[in-house]
Amino acid sequence: MLAHFKSFDGVSLPAGVKIYIVNPHAMPGAAPVFIAQAQADSEYSGAYTVDVRNVALRVAVTDYANRTTLAGTIKRMFKRGRRGDLVATFADDGNDYLLDCVVVTPPSAESETAYTVVLQTGMSAWRRQVADTDSMSLTLTGGSKTISVGGNDETRLSVTLKSTGGASVGYTYQRLYQLPAVAGVNNGVRPWRITLDTAALVSASKMQADCDDLRIMVNGAETPRWIADANTSETKIWFNAPIGMGYALKLKTAIAGAGAITMVEFLVTAQNKEALRRMPAAGIIVHGTEWISYRGKIVNATTCALKARERGAYGTTLQAHNANDMFSFIPAAIVMRYGNSTVGNPATDDPHYDDAKPVFDLAASDNGKWVYTSATKFFDAAQPNRPGAWTPILQRLGDVSNTYDVKANAESGDPALGGMLGCFTRNGQTANETGRAGWQMMAACGINRVSMTLRKWRNSTRWPAIAGCQRSADGAAWYSVFNEALPTTVDSWIDITKSAVSVAAGSRYLFFGLDGKIQKLADALAMIEALTTTVEFVTANLPSGSLLAEVGSFSMDLQIKNQTNGDVISLDYPLLLHRDFALDGEERTVTLDGVNLIEALRLDDEGRSVWIRLAPGDNVIEVSSADVGTLEATFSWYARRL
Repeated sequence: MLAHFKSFDGVSLPAGVKIYIVNPHAMPGAAPVFIAQAQADSEYSGAYTVDVRNVALRVAVTDYANRTTLAGTIKRMFKRGRRGDLVATFADDGNDYLLDCVVVTPPSAESETAYTVVLQTGMSAWRRQVADTDSMSLTLTGGSKTISVGGNDETRLSVTLKSTGGASVGYTYQRLYQLPAVAGVNNGVRPWRITLDTAALVSASKMQADCDDLRIMVNGAETPRWIADANTSETKIWFNAPIGMGYALKLKTAIAGAGAITMVEFLVTAQNKEALRRMPAAGIIVHGTEWISYRGKIVNATTCALKARERGAYGTTLQAHNANDMFSFIPAAIVMRYGNSTVGNPATDDPHYDDAKPVFDLAASDNGKWVYTSATKFFDAAQPNRPGAWTPILQRLGDVSNTYDVKANAESGDPALGGMLGCFTRNGQTANETGRAGWQMMAACGINRVSMTLRKWRNSTRWPAIAGCQRSADGAAWYSVFNEALPTTVDSWIDITKSAVSVAAGSRYLFFGLDGKIQKLADALAMIEALTTTVEFVTANLPSGSLLAEVGSFSMDLQIKNQTNGDVISLDYPLLLHRDFALDGEERTVTLDGVNLIEALRLDDEGRSVWIRLAPGDNVIEVSSADVGTLEATFSWYARRL
């Protein structure tokens, strides 16, 4: 069957030239993978690798008078290494199909009017240039639709969902939480608190009294949250927020308060260039009330810009932006949802739910300080990497010095940050101990002040040079915050209170414990321990979060299934009404207002490379849920042929 060349990389066939695809139906070969067996024949693994596909073009110049000019056009069109879509019209159905190709052999002259070009592609099948579409309206528990797929090879389903009426079940309310990162500070993943008047929501029958239905979504996936003081005017909601590096960009060209945009242009400065180079290729920026999602960047000598995808992303309010306005980068789309009367505590059926729960007191702490009390922990041996945990630091010569996390190093009791240094016996002789025994914590935002109730103890005249709290900017060079002298009595704990002791600017590390030398003396031992601690941070290096207004929500908890072959995907996300939630099966992206929400999707078979496969012919697509409300589903696909 003939395939007539139409264009390459958007450049159409020039007048006076004819191009024929010599081998439109050639197929790439495969290399089966065999597994060698000891003293036996190799066995086929069931896997194979696919070779690249060569596509040969025959170029004929029919305008002999302009052959030299046309030769130059052809050479520019098929410059070695150029990548683009090769589009051809197939004579049997009159449709245009494409292959994503790279030029490997530029025009090779056979004569003044004849050339050969070779391209390569990784695609086995030609893909229709224009997608086929179909749609359906869904109510109650969903429905099904038969779509007819052309071509003669398997293809991929894309789906766009739009809720036009909320469901009667599920999470019926949501609030967007705006958390732009601080420019130049990388706070990483950090425990974060939202304060909410849940008592008012409970009274309005919008939330369960125990707040079990209050959930936090981060970039489309539900994340563990921990609640203190439920059903009060100041309920504390903690979760681990991916804050990351912050960037600030000064606007160059004003943006009107309404209307679509394709670019957000910033001043061409060294600061803006550096920020754009470091920012991810897709994400969200904010100024004032409006979120703008972007995908793609332009950074060169004359332009600093982001390619805008959606204004007012996530239902935020459009506004005018003036030249020199400062936009901030938002590392994560955070959504709070609630209003589901049927769900229970999310931790009940998940034995690992609290693996990443912050160790400090959730009721007494906030984003600017972490409070450790006798009712909480400093360190969890079963889960040593829990957020807020102090890290044990032990350097010693002998086997007596140690760290401990229970008061007085007892078998059980209240928590403590304990360190001990002691002489030890070697070859029957008492030996000096030189070491460092204590606990360390780090905060990228910087540490401002520290408060402690602590105590110290000795059983001899021996005492190290450093006993107390130290600070560091880099974890290498340490300086004193406070240092405790030799206790006044022997074999007796001496209680000490340190209130709001300032920590020098630039400090990101704290150490509490003992450091130094214990001169040899039989059984000489020195101990120090903190029983309660409050660490206050440099709040200027922490973002300022804001909880936006409550809106109605469609709790999208549904399945999409191809009944013809059994492929299933599940979606779980609090969908805004009248907004497009798009699953692009070709690009493998899940987006709402152009923002990546891939975590909202789950495959029934994680090993499947295509989300939902479509075979040539009829395919029955089913959308099902406990209640879809009123939902519009638009299906699209590109027919493929071999």
